Amino acid sequence: MAFMERRSTTTATQLRRNALSECNKDGTSDCKIEVHFSKNRCGAVAASKSEIAYGLGTTKKEAADNALSEIHGAKLVDAACN
Repeated sequence: MAFMERRSTTTATQLRRNALSECNKDGTSDCKIEVHFSKNRCGAVAASKSEIAYGLGTTKKEAADNALSEIHGAKLVDAACN
C-alpha cells in the first residue's frame, strides 16, 4: 500500500504511476489504485485481518474516523491530505 501526495507539479497520471511503482517495489504484481481524492481532501485506510476500508474527509482525523467506522476493530493503516 502506498500513499502518494500530490504536489503542484505532479499530474494525476504521474501520481497513479508513482503509487503503483511504490507498491510493486516488493515484487507484488497485483497492485491497484483503490481510492484517490482531489484537492483539499484527506484520505485514510483502515484494516482488520480480513477487511480493508477507506474514508475521506477535510482533515486526517475526519478521514481516519470515517475509515475506522467502516470495520469493527480495524486499525488505521495510513492517512494523507493533499
